[in-house]
Amino acid sequence: LHCNSFAYNHKDGYLQQVRRHKNQYSTLNRAYLQEAGYTTGYFGKYLNPPAMDPYCHNKSTPVPGWNEFFGMCNTAYYDITWVNSQGTLNYTGSRPQEYSTSIVGNLTVDFIKKFGMSYRGHNGDVNYARKPFFVSAGTRAPHNPETPAPWYMTEFPNTTSPRTPAFDQVGTGHIPWLANQAPFSPSEISSLDNIYRNRWRTLLSVDDLVEAVVNELETANILNETFVFYTSDHGYHLGAFRLGQGKSHFYEFDARVPFLVRGPGIESNSVGTFIGGNVDLAPTFLHMAGIPKLQGNLVLDGVSILNKLVKNMTIQQQQQQ
Repeated sequence: LHCNSFAYNHKDGYLQQVRRHKNQYSTLNRAYLQEAGYTTGYFGKYLNPPAMDPYCHNKSTPVPGWNEFFGMCNTAYYDITWVNSQGTLNYTGSRPQEYSTSIVGNLTVDFIKKFGMSYRGHNGDVNYARKPFFVSAGTRAPHNPETPAPWYMTEFPNTTSPRTPAFDQVGTGHIPWLANQAPFSPSEISSLDNIYRNRWRTLLSVDDLVEAVVNELETANILNETFVFYTSDHGYHLGAFRLGQGKSHFYEFDARVPFLVRGPGIESNSVGTFIGGNVDLAPTFLHMAGIPKLQGNLVLDGVSILNKLVKNMTIQQQQQQ
């Protein structure tokens, strides 16, 4: 599970690299947000190798579509090669201040400081040109090896992997290889618990990132006109149905992801009951950005869920505020 946070103001959208099933090439090969007048930034984990290879081994090839970019060539917590907006490689080591989640968070906040003011206008000047922005933060956390920041290394000493009814159990009707899984040994259960604790510890740094982003949006006086998305790309299992550590099965603990949104027109503390998936994010963000149709023959797999998120207010009304 990789946590990704998206923050963008009310007419903004997000164009993640959407890949074909059998290769790593982007199907969103144009800078739609930039063409629509947005300032864009991306920091953190972007694509898995080998999709990053053209950018991480060729210093003259910047990742397209981003005004500011600082992406991981190898996804880790320390000792990382990064590529920036100019296609130049940068390196960070193993010092505490080089913890990757902290780097991603600081860059994201700096981006909002820089471009959030340009959106509002200096000193609240209503005649200042309002330019929308989008920024995305993609962290390694809590992916293995689940390395916490040093300042969180001892948190949650008694936390264990959830002992759900499926933990270390097999149910009737499962396929044979799963139904015949052996029970966990005490040492295996201890290992699962330790993994779970460290995953929680890594997420404390993600919490710091989210808090800093929200605080900066509030300082810039644009929090109430900004959509903030928090989501992930897959679920995880640690002990259910005697499965150890992983993410690749068809059970709900692997298929479900966290999905939280705040922004104008979204009712506080509301819970959506509709079914959606990550493929719906790009169409939703394009809808928010006022880009009704992609050029050429490009068709996205998902559909916009904007109308399911926003209640009693159209996106056009939001853009007029």
